[in-house]
Amino acid sequence: MGWLPLNVVKREPPHTTHNEVIMMASVLKYTEKEKQGLIDALQSNAKELLDGDGHTIVSAKYYLDRGVPESLVVPFWNWNEAGEGKHAIFVDGESVEGVYGINNLEWLYQMAFVLGATDYGDYHGRGTQARAIAKAIKESLPTNSHIVDGVRKEIQNNG
Repeated sequence: MGWLPLNVVKREPPHTTHNEVIMMASVLKYTEKEKQGLIDALQSNAKELLDGDGHTIVSAKYYLDRGVPESLVVPFWNWNEAGEGKHAIFVDGESVEGVYGINNLEWLYQMAFVLGATDYGDYHGRGTQARAIAKAIKESLPTNSHIVDGVRKEIQNNG
């Protein structure tokens, strides 16, 4: 995927947990302008924005560079603490205490919430859940769109 964490930090992390971030998405109110900004970004960069494994921690800059409105990115940029074994986080092949970034699965949940694409089911594996949410998001894009190479693009109406 080529996603890199924004910062590798070796200090005490803030006290925001993943569950708090997901709950935050459900109470934030999004404007139509923000929703349209997300739709526009998805129509231009759907493959990059929806291609996730549910595990990766992505830099905020990655999303901003692909046109996602800042107000939909910054609230979800947080500290992701590493664990041991399969919960370890590696940067350049070395284990780190944690990184600041956006958890891919949390990002997909947020985009689905903003777009009202919540019919994706509940799965046990993060990767399976990520794919289900990405599919629901693709299907939620405006009906005047179509899929080209796995990406929805706007159909131009010439009259």
